[in-house]
Amino acid sequence: GVGRGRQQAILRARAIREGLLPRAIFTGEDLCDQRGPMVDPEFLRREYFPCLEYVLEPLVEVGAQIVWHCDGNYQALVDDVLACGVNGLQGFQRECGMDLEWIVDKRTRNGDPLLIFGPMSVTKTLPHGTPEDVRAEVEWAMNVCRDKASLVFFTSNTLTPDISLENIKTLWQTVQDSRWHC
Repeated sequence: GVGRGRQQAILRARAIREGLLPRAIFTGEDLCDQRGPMVDPEFLRREYFPCLEYVLEPLVEVGAQIVWHCDGNYQALVDDVLACGVNGLQGFQRECGMDLEWIVDKRTRNGDPLLIFGPMSVTKTLPHGTPEDVRAEVEWAMNVCRDKASLVFFTSNTLTPDISLENIKTLWQTVQDSRWHC
């Protein structure tokens, strides 16, 4: 439960302070499906998010960059997750309403720009798009995030066998050919 999570965070924070772990932490829970929260948001705000903030506190204090996995329609909960000390988000499903255009304007609870891991679609663009579609989505993400958020090119979820190797290579090559990685 909460006590165990807090103790794990204390140990991770110590390992970060001692240089044994990187400052970046990827975590998160599937609180939403494609339609929105699976549990009443008011219940989550009353019961879950205070516990999450308590658990994450040692990591926040040591300066960890906490990236929260948020696939599905997370619109109703993004501000709550950020208020717990999360610095970044991963797993954007545009088809569920998780558009970068409004997310990049969000800030951490300290007012810093977000760290965005994404937003390459594993349900539309990568499995069903052409290499030109993949290039266009990469360039779109760069333009949306530029000067608003830090962007790490990542997928909305797991790469599956229905994604062509050509599209994966196109994604990689487009990022490599851009000024983004400089």
